[in-house]
Amino acid sequence: MKRFLSIITWTLIVCLLVVGLSGCNKTSKGAIILSGASAPTADTSANVGDFYIDTTACIMYQMSADGWQLIANLKGENGTDGVTGPQGEQGPQGEQGPQGAQGPQGATGATGATGATGAQGPQGEQGPQGIAGTDGKTPYIGENGNWFIGETDTGVKAAGTKGPQGNAGANGKTPYIGENGNWFIGETDTGVKAAGTPGATGAQGPVGPQGATGATGPQGNDGVGISSITTKYEKVGGFTYLVFTFGMTSGEPIEQRVLIPTVTNVSVDVSSNVVNSEIVRKVAIEATKNDGGKINAIVPAGVILEENTTSLTLQVEQLTEANPDSITVETSEASVAFDISIPEVADNNIGVIVITLKGELEKNLPSVEMWHGADKMTAAARIEDVDAHNEFYYDPSTGDLTIATTSFSNFTVVFPKGVAQVGNTYYKTFAEAVAAAQTGETVTLLANTSGDGIIIDKNITIDLNTFTYTFDGTLVGSAGTQSCGFQILPGNT
Repeated sequence: MKRFLSIITWTLIVCLLVVGLSGCNKTSKGAIILSGASAPTADTSANVGDFYIDTTACIMYQMSADGWQLIANLKGENGTDGVTGPQGEQGPQGEQGPQGAQGPQGATGATGATGATGAQGPQGEQGPQGIAGTDGKTPYIGENGNWFIGETDTGVKAAGTKGPQGNAGANGKTPYIGENGNWFIGETDTGVKAAGTPGATGAQGPVGPQGATGATGPQGNDGVGISSITTKYEKVGGFTYLVFTFGMTSGEPIEQRVLIPTVTNVSVDVSSNVVNSEIVRKVAIEATKNDGGKINAIVPAGVILEENTTSLTLQVEQLTEANPDSITVETSEASVAFDISIPEVADNNIGVIVITLKGELEKNLPSVEMWHGADKMTAAARIEDVDAHNEFYYDPSTGDLTIATTSFSNFTVVFPKGVAQVGNTYYKTFAEAVAAAQTGETVTLLANTSGDGIIIDKNITIDLNTFTYTFDGTLVGSAGTQSCGFQILPGNT
């Protein structure tokens, strides 16, 4: 039995090493396995990618850039006892030794005193929790009035037989309302008001049926109609409105304004920085989006402005979809598009403007691509490197998106739909993907992510795909020992 558990344990170790090492850089030093009688600490020396086995708790850790990470519980549940082996063959009879000389008879010793009772031994360890029993059958009342358990009629009536009718009681005293408005029983004032306090107004009742058509009324005066409709865009206080003007057949025209949902409502006075329509030093602009998000823009020295400009306004409008004529978005991908501009910047702008959309995308996306109109932009390795036209940087830790441009038009971002995949379906969390997977299917991780421990109650394949799932929430396990990242229930692999 121990040999069987050892095989399982080392199989798990090899599998974890294959998964953990499959994403390593081919030129990096190979990972090593360390061990000790307790969990590793920050002082335990190791390289990123090395493994450590706690031989007491049977838990494996791996060193990451953020320190030791628990990746597997190597201790499985106790297996059942093996079948007793067959009786071995009896060995041959040994040769009889020589008869020894008989010693003298010893004197009978006195009876010794009874020894004291030994101390009670320590409490033994509690055994593992047993497998949950199957649900019992709930009793119910059958059509014949008997209690049934499952399909079995117990023959026991759910209600007792009706007893004989009792004797008629004496006439009671009829309650009445006294002059003070209270209920009286005989001569006794109960102190209880006969009329309650007015209740709250009831809800509006349903609309009644259509009434019959009334008689034709007298001829009314001539009405006023709409003779024409014109529309125009109008900017007020940094907001854009669509203005409808209704020409009337009589009287003055009527105007109706509709707010266009842009995300611009902040402007910055730069009149002290403008000399002959040129900014002589950097100006920072921050705008607040309608959903509370922030947009920052840095306008550097040398950018050409329109004539008589005294303020800059950052405008960002989120579009409904990417440009279908120039960008292909696969079924496994999602996209978001923006119309970004600073209206006061002239068309012959000669500087690079850097704009950051804060928290616009989900965190930890495995890949992000970006287009400026129909031109694909270049991804920078660091935010500090975003300093040339059509460069961008996506920060996976915050979801911030930073772009550099010398001109303005539509910007489109394309990224995977989720962090995990089952078949052709994508999921935002690893736990959702595991829960949705059916027996025999594969759950593939598409990005580094984190979450609670996961219970596996079916035969599925988990492909980490060189990425890491970090357990930073509630762990799982048997009652009283919830210390595992994965808990594989009996009968599943």
